[in-house]
Amino acid sequence: MDQQEKFDIVHVKKMERIDSRSFFIDNGSWENCDFYFLHISNFWPKNQQQYIPYQKWPENGSDYALAIRLPIICASCRRRRRSRRIVQQNETDHFTNQLQNDFITIPFNHISDITSQDECKIVFTLHAKNLSYTIEFSNDNKVNFLLQTIVENIHCFVWDPLTNHVKRNYFVVNQNSWIVYDHRSKIEKDEYDYNSSANYCRQSKIGQSKSQPPRPPTPFQRQLNMDPEISRAATTPIPSCSTANLMPQTNAINNDDDEDKNTETNDEVPFWDGDEFDDFDDIEYNYEDLDLSDEDVDPPEPFHYESGDDSDIWN
Repeated sequence: MDQQEKFDIVHVKKMERIDSRSFFIDNGSWENCDFYFLHISNFWPKNQQQYIPYQKWPENGSDYALAIRLPIICASCRRRRRSRRIVQQNETDHFTNQLQNDFITIPFNHISDITSQDECKIVFTLHAKNLSYTIEFSNDNKVNFLLQTIVENIHCFVWDPLTNHVKRNYFVVNQNSWIVYDHRSKIEKDEYDYNSSANYCRQSKIGQSKSQPPRPPTPFQRQLNMDPEISRAATTPIPSCSTANLMPQTNAINNDDDEDKNTETNDEVPFWDGDEFDDFDDIEYNYEDLDLSDEDVDPPEPFHYESGDDSDIWN
């Protein structure tokens, strides 16, 4: 391992959870660790290096891995780590037998996504393993260079549209992992919200499948779609003045339960009842009390104010 080129010296924080429904909790941290970005061909003997360009590599990223050399630990901790590594060993991990027990090996086929946290910090999330590694690099430019290298060499890793290189907000997703561990039911797929920002990985990276329903039109698109209204207007006759006057007025009457029962049978009910007109005839008016004589009324005289001693006004 000493022959491999070291990428950086980093600080590592390991997070672990019980299952996919629980939260990540701290499970250890290490400082001043050697960080390596490796390919399986780095361990090939020199007589086989010439066959590297002609080799057909897997497309799931299992031929690449991150290796982190942990600081020197005591012998008892080393034995516990060795026994735990044997239990967790996977046949698809090509780097397990090549590296020593004081290394953390992260194959890229286990990584679901890579996100930037703070300056110089990125998080490698392994959803299938319920693990997460937060790695702090010495320089933020190395973070950008590492992510660019991952996207260019491992084709199943792609940039998410929410990535902002100017603000250094990075988000790289593994398309294979999101497809395998997407356990949505058919009902959830039918009610899928394509406009939600929480579903950016599925709608931008994996893309819509042909079995998914099309996206609903936006309100602006619905306003522009005037074909049904135009076709309906061409076949609807314009009412003339005579027919407009003959339209029944009962449609404007509110059919509430508290209204008169006659409204339920659409009978025309006059606004004034006949009995109410009879009440007007019973009113007696005394015209003698009214002074209807024509009298000349003089206009009021103008008021002229003269300045003087006004002290008596307030007494």
